[in-house]
Amino acid sequence: KPPEAMNPLLRELPGIDAVAIGDSPLRPDLPSFSKTRTVTADAVSHELAILTSSYPPGYLEALGVRVVAGRTLESGDITTAGVHPAVVTATFAESLWPNSVAIGRQFSIASRLQGQTYQIVGIVPDVVCYSLRSEPCATVFVASEPSPNAQATVGATFTIRTRGDAALLVEPVKRLASEIF
Repeated sequence: KPPEAMNPLLRELPGIDAVAIGDSPLRPDLPSFSKTRTVTADAVSHELAILTSSYPPGYLEALGVRVVAGRTLESGDITTAGVHPAVVTATFAESLWPNSVAIGRQFSIASRLQGQTYQIVGIVPDVVCYSLRSEPCATVFVASEPSPNAQATVGATFTIRTRGDAALLVEPVKRLASEIF
């Protein structure tokens, strides 16, 4: 069975608040992946050190990232054409629209799928991505299907947010995984 078959079953376990599947967990040994890119908004170009991340809907919730304005990414936001919904960090929004509302605003990023336009649907606090040792940076999150690595049994990473003692859920999660795989 594909790994995503576990998501609804995991959500039924007492003490689990959120589950998402991906292929890139937070790790303590990776450098920051932010790059200086040209971001165009309202016909003005800005040079910003940003990180762009594609995650399946539910990932930010599983990490416990709260939305400070707008909404998070949803399954209907996975698109290959037109304007792409995006959730951005507060630093990203403030860099482009200081003291102004960023929800609903559009932007593009040079060198990332040229011609693609993004529309901000949500803003989250600055967060650490990829590495536990990197500083938070301006980040753009877009919805995507799990990558082929995450869809295979080997390479799938489950992000699970729990309440209470997470150690008490290790054995039930392992048991469920062994039943599915």
